[in-house]
Amino acid sequence: MAETQNTSSDKKVSFTADYHPFLKTFYGLPFTQRISDLTGSRAKWEEMVSICQREESMTEEEAKGILGMATIMEARYKSSGQAIRQTVEKLGIEKGLELAAGLSQRGLEFARDYPNLVYVESDISDGFKQKPELIRKVAEEEGIAMPRGLSFVTLDAQKREDYREVLAKFFPTGQAMFIYAEGLFAYWDEERKANLLGIARDIFTSRPGSKLITPDLSMHNEGRIA
Repeated sequence: MAETQNTSSDKKVSFTADYHPFLKTFYGLPFTQRISDLTGSRAKWEEMVSICQREESMTEEEAKGILGMATIMEARYKSSGQAIRQTVEKLGIEKGLELAAGLSQRGLEFARDYPNLVYVESDISDGFKQKPELIRKVAEEEGIAMPRGLSFVTLDAQKREDYREVLAKFFPTGQAMFIYAEGLFAYWDEERKANLLGIARDIFTSRPGSKLITPDLSMHNEGRIA
């Protein structure tokens, strides 16, 4: 795939992803505690807070207040998770691509729950390179088989050329799929948002019935294109 140049917003997405597993432990989602432990997510959170305090850009009370992000993340995760489950169970769409998956456990969770689901996680961050081994370790410790339908690929969500190989391998023309994106739109300007929506629209044109699922665009937990 094409070599990727990380922009400042890409780096911000990657940085915040480092401590998200720790915040997710507050509401007991599957596998989050172990992923947080294995990745040192709590230490990265504490490091981030310490740096902000040294630079006097954040008071101790403000740092504590940021933990309120956990509540927002819980609502975002559960609402979009419900949308994915409805997509699989009610619409029978069993092929999904997650963008900027980072250290999320969602792929393992859904591939475990839906044995016929093809779930492809994608990202461009350095940490994502260790994701397959991390998930294999978590699955082994949980006593579950590594789901056959779970795969990991390097993909820049902004580059059309990066999608071609992934689509050819996992998402046949004519078969409906879903694309899931959580958090990306919060960091992107209008041009980058429009670019992704245009990419999704073009992909879905040859895959009728496909869906884009995201909690980011509006108060609704999913967006439809095509």
